Amino acid sequence: MEKVDDAQLILEILSGNDSAFNTLVEKYHKTVHALIWRKVGNFHDAEEITQDVFLQAYNKLSTLRNPNLFAGWLYVIANRLCLNWLRRQKLVTQPLQNTSINEIEKVTYEQYISEQRESEAIKLRYEIVEKLLERLPESERRVLELHYLGEMTTKEIGNFLGRPVNTITSQLQRARKRLQGEEAILIREILGSVAFPVNLSENNSNQKTNHLGGTMNYPIGEFIRTDFGHEVYDSWYLEYARYNFEPREFVEKNFSFYEKVLLLSKNDRILEAGCGIGSYSRAFARHGYHVVGMDLSPNFLLEAQKITQREKLEIEFILGDYNGMSFEEKFSVIFFEGAFFYKSQEGLMSLLNRIHRALTLNGRIYFVHPNQSVMKKQYPMANWDEIEKNVFVLESGEYDERDDVGKHTWLKIDLKTQKHYKCDYSLKHLPPNELKNCLVEAGFTDIHFYKKRRLGDFHPEESGFSVVARK
Repeated sequence: MEKVDDAQLILEILSGNDSAFNTLVEKYHKTVHALIWRKVGNFHDAEEITQDVFLQAYNKLSTLRNPNLFAGWLYVIANRLCLNWLRRQKLVTQPLQNTSINEIEKVTYEQYISEQRESEAIKLRYEIVEKLLERLPESERRVLELHYLGEMTTKEIGNFLGRPVNTITSQLQRARKRLQGEEAILIREILGSVAFPVNLSENNSNQKTNHLGGTMNYPIGEFIRTDFGHEVYDSWYLEYARYNFEPREFVEKNFSFYEKVLLLSKNDRILEAGCGIGSYSRAFARHGYHVVGMDLSPNFLLEAQKITQREKLEIEFILGDYNGMSFEEKFSVIFFEGAFFYKSQEGLMSLLNRIHRALTLNGRIYFVHPNQSVMKKQYPMANWDEIEKNVFVLESGEYDERDDVGKHTWLKIDLKTQKHYKCDYSLKHLPPNELKNCLVEAGFTDIHFYKKRRLGDFHPEESGFSVVARK
C-alpha cells in the first residue's frame, strides 16, 4: 500500500539510503509541480520551486513525526514556498528609486515577520490536520490530503490517482462524514485555509473570525463558557501555565527596584491587586511590610494560602476583582505586577478612579504596562497543545485595528468527555502619552515611566515599562 511504501522509504532514507528519496521524488514530482504551476502561473518558475520543495523536504525529513503523512507535509512545504515566491515577485515590481534605505529595511523586516507568522500558522494547521487524518483509511486520507492540503480539485485528483471523478467525490464525502462529531471542532475553531465543511449538531450559527486570518461561516457548535476565576480555566492555568507566576528568585532580584521607586516604609499598608498565587505578596511580607493580597480567583488564592503557610508567613488574602474595588483611603500603596488589565479607555478610567479613592493621601500606585507599538507586532498569535491524550488547548489572539484592542480566545477541546470550554477576552493597551493623560485626569501626579522593573527612563522601542504615580 502507498501508506506503507512512504513510511518504508522514509525509514530507509533516514537510515542512510539516499537513493530511496529518488523514489519519493518520482512519486510526487508531477502533482507537486502541477500544484505549484497553478499557483505561480509559470512552468519554469514552478520547476525551480518544485526542486526547492524536495530539497527542503529532504533536509527536514527527520522532523516529520509521522512518516505515513509525508504527502500532506510535502504539500504544506510547497504551499509555503509558493507564498514566499509570490511575495518576492510583488516586492520586485515596486519601484525603488524613490525609496529610502530605511523604508526598504522596514518592508523587508515586516515581510520577514509576516512570513514567520504564516509559517507558524501553516505548521499549526498541518499538525491538527495530521491528528485527524490518522483516523481515516488510506484511500480517504490521500484524497483529503490532495484536496485540502494540496488544494487540488476532484478532477485533478482523479487524473493524478487514475480514478473516476465520481469515485473521488464519494471518497471525499465518506471522509467528511467520518470526521463529523466532536473531532471536527478542532478544524472549525482552529484551521484557516484548511476548513472541512462538516455538519455538526448546533445551538446557533454565526460568522466567526478565524484566529489565523480570514473570516469563515460555520456553526459554532456547543461550548461551555468559562472565565478567569472559574475552576476549568484556573485548574488548567495552575498546571500548564504556572510559568506565568514569577518564581521567588525573580521576585527577589527586582525587589530593591520596587522599594526605591515606591519609597517604601514599614508604615505602608500595601495592596497587591491581582495577586495570583501571591508571589509578590510573600516578598513584601518577607521584607517586613504589611501587605494584603487580592484576586478574583478562589483557586489561585487557595494555592497562595498553601504556599504562604508553608513559608510560615502571615498575609491576609481577599477574594475580589480589582476592577470593582470599593475601598476608601485604605492603602498607601496599590501594586500590580503583570495583572493590570483593562478592556477600553473607559474601563481604564473607571479602574484608575477606584484606585485613587482606595489610596490614602500621597499614596502610590505601581503597575507594569506593555508598549502598544511593540505589542501590536506580536499579533496574530496561535498556540495549541495536547495536554493529555485527546484533550487539546488552543490559545489564539488577533489585533483589532479599528478598536485598537487585542482579542484573545482560549479553548479546551476534550474528545474523551465531549465537553468543550471557551473563554474569550479583550485587552486594551494605550500608548504612553494617552496613558499618562488618563492618570492625570484621575488625579495622579509625579508620574514616572521607568524601564520595566529597572531604574532608568523608558525607551519607546522597549516592550513595556513600569509606571509609578502618586495621589
